[in-house]
Amino acid sequence: MKGNSFKIIFIILIVVIIAAAVYMNIPHKNNTEKAQEIQKFSDNAEKILSNDIRIGIIELDNMNPILSNNKNVQDISRLIFDPLFTLTQDYKLESALATEWTQLDNTTYLIKLRENVKWQDGSNFNSSDVIFTIDMLKKEDNHSAYSQNVANISEIQEIDEYTLKIKLNKEVPYFEYYLIFPIVSGSYFNEENFKQESKNIKPIGTGLFYISDVSNDRILLKRNVIGWNNQTFKLDTITICLYDSLSSAINAYKSGEIDLFTTSNTNIEEYLKNTNYSKQEYINRNYIYLSLNCNQKVLSNVEVRQAINSAIDKQKIIKEIYNGKFQVSNFPLDFGSYAYDSSNVSVTYNQNTAKKFLVDKKWKYSSKKWRKTVNYRYLTIELKLVVNKTSNNMVKVANKIKEQLESVGIRITVEEATQKQYNNYLKNKNYDMILMNGTYGYSPSLDKYLSQESNTANFKDEQIKELLSQAKNTTDENELKKIYTQIVEIYNNKVPYISLYYNTNTLIYSGNIKGNIHPNSYNLFYGIENWYREYKK
Repeated sequence: MKGNSFKIIFIILIVVIIAAAVYMNIPHKNNTEKAQEIQKFSDNAEKILSNDIRIGIIELDNMNPILSNNKNVQDISRLIFDPLFTLTQDYKLESALATEWTQLDNTTYLIKLRENVKWQDGSNFNSSDVIFTIDMLKKEDNHSAYSQNVANISEIQEIDEYTLKIKLNKEVPYFEYYLIFPIVSGSYFNEENFKQESKNIKPIGTGLFYISDVSNDRILLKRNVIGWNNQTFKLDTITICLYDSLSSAINAYKSGEIDLFTTSNTNIEEYLKNTNYSKQEYINRNYIYLSLNCNQKVLSNVEVRQAINSAIDKQKIIKEIYNGKFQVSNFPLDFGSYAYDSSNVSVTYNQNTAKKFLVDKKWKYSSKKWRKTVNYRYLTIELKLVVNKTSNNMVKVANKIKEQLESVGIRITVEEATQKQYNNYLKNKNYDMILMNGTYGYSPSLDKYLSQESNTANFKDEQIKELLSQAKNTTDENELKKIYTQIVEIYNNKVPYISLYYNTNTLIYSGNIKGNIHPNSYNLFYGIENWYREYKK
């Protein structure tokens, strides 16, 4: 009996030893790895992927894109309505409802439309919708933000259901870039009901999303399953949340009610302290620059214009007046246009360089003035800078420029003009320098600044004239860039203008929003169909 007991104990001991040996030879995770795996499982279990994004917009006026003058609404409308042509992130023209265009002569264009496109109510898109939209844009009492796009269209003719001929009242370089306004349905609207509230609650488009439901403070967009643009979608719905002020939108963001909003407020970070957010700053459309009158007796000397350019510290102006939020500019196209190579900047702020430009051309500084005798005429560099006094910030900019130029001995008087006086200065071009607040166009056209027939700098250059002509006659992108590189080189050397800065906007969005987020002034929502929201329970 005793022997049997020892035998059983011995067998159990052997089994335990073998089991232990097997266990020791099996690879095991250490405690850290186990903890990570448990945490990873926990994180995955808690994360929820939402196919709805919530966007805040302020002061909704009208969901009809032709009637709305609210930039936020115009941004949203690009999700609902398509244009004839659209723009890429670097402002190249891309087909949308139009598939191609042909320029028959300087003022005549043939536009071929996309076939088999459906409006969101199932009706067919065709030439009559484009004609109707242009007619509505040309009506002055509609006060459309897109009216200028069609201002030079004198006639539009339907060739067939999907072909149009457009006649202009004058040559407009790169006119196709003006055809980026939203197209509305001529079968849904007519001229009599175009402004009726009942028709403008849920207007139809051909875009990626359609208006599904509307309430007092919400607009629900749903994916357009009959759209012509057959893309893959991660996003099914977009909830547009309506607010009457920026502060309301900020509070909604802080409380998690919305995922993103956009603002031009340069102090937005101050209002979002202790709040988690991501941001994308992008150049907006206001372009501030100096026109230098190249016919003026002193400014006709190129070295004076070069010295002025080198003596202006643009970065300091932006920092001191705009909280450092605006974007330095060096050329009319450097808002991100594919046609401009930003590495072509050749002149930067340097006071010593500014003085050297003058000294090298025999200017002498004495009695606190730069002086020179040219063609038996005694010249001193004393200039007047005209600014529109209706803008406090522009007056501040003018006085900063005066301060910076006088630090290198260039004497400046700032003329603070009323709006009427300012307009007269521009009309008559009787200024030395004038501070301009313009809006850049999306096209690569430089005619506004360098046209030899008329420009605010009174600048003429035969080589630039020839290069502009070459640019208009090429459709090759690489060739256009080569031509523009030559133009920029001449521009940098002769300095008819001094680009100062662009204003900027900021897109504020939650870290929960995933996707490729790269807004520009034309479109905030490139690729939004593949954005999504990720959050935890």
